[in-house]
Amino acid sequence: MKPFLRLDNGNLICVNPGFLQEKLEIGLFWTIVNVLEGNDRRSAFETWGRLFERYVSQTIGGSVAVGVETYFPHPNFKNKKHHHESFDGVLVLGRVCVVFECKGGFLPNAAKYGEDLDAFVEAFDAKFAMGHGAGVEQLARKIGQIFAAKPADRREPEGIDLSQIEVIVPVMVAHDSAVSSFFTIPWLAKTFRDAMRKQSLTRRVILTSLLVAHIEELENLCTFGRAGKLVLSECFLFGGKKGDPRQGHYFVFEDILLEFLNVNKIERLPSRAAEQKFKNVLDRVCIRLFGKTFESLPGEAGQN
Repeated sequence: MKPFLRLDNGNLICVNPGFLQEKLEIGLFWTIVNVLEGNDRRSAFETWGRLFERYVSQTIGGSVAVGVETYFPHPNFKNKKHHHESFDGVLVLGRVCVVFECKGGFLPNAAKYGEDLDAFVEAFDAKFAMGHGAGVEQLARKIGQIFAAKPADRREPEGIDLSQIEVIVPVMVAHDSAVSSFFTIPWLAKTFRDAMRKQSLTRRVILTSLLVAHIEELENLCTFGRAGKLVLSECFLFGGKKGDPRQGHYFVFEDILLEFLNVNKIERLPSRAAEQKFKNVLDRVCIRLFGKTFESLPGEAGQN
């Protein structure tokens, strides 16, 4: 609740800047949720999850290359009355299908910032790996249902013809930065690969490695899509072909995007919108702490 220390001279310091950044980003969410109990608390989590899914779908849907690729937000399974949503989103480019699972949840602070590794592993697995309804578990289960080897076992999504798909790129979009780190992506990729080995898929499809993107990384990618600089599906396919992160071969989604831009000689776009958002955050913090907006030190004006 109090991430700053006040020194004798009146200055404030933050021992853990990463924790402070998280407080600024999702602190309001926890402030609301922590005063709720029972059904109200559960409803708040569910509402936040739906809002996050909708935001991801709007971000992707507004950035696709029209006439080249097609995006289907949260398609349902056919002939199912309850719990009938398939993926949170499906992006189709010819015979390539990118399937999305969105996770707007967060690890508890005790698990993320505590010193108990077992607590972290348990919480992480339950929310993002193989717990029921976790990100990897849902991706593996739904891919297995739609592309089952036996026709009688298959379930079809409404409004999408996936009968000609040959390549599947699984993508998890997360809000918690701990999910898309150098340390957790290899874990999730291996977990997904092990889960898919238990599935019996039709021989016509090939699975790429799992991609895990933080919401900010997805926003960066979609900035180029909205500007007509790239095709989203091609970037995801490029990343999926890189293979699972492993010892000596670590990467995050931002690395994939940067490499894709370099390979295709796509110029970087100015991040004026991001800079303005950052300035707004600094202003709010400074007003709260010092009663005035952020001011650059002499000689720093205009520097990034």
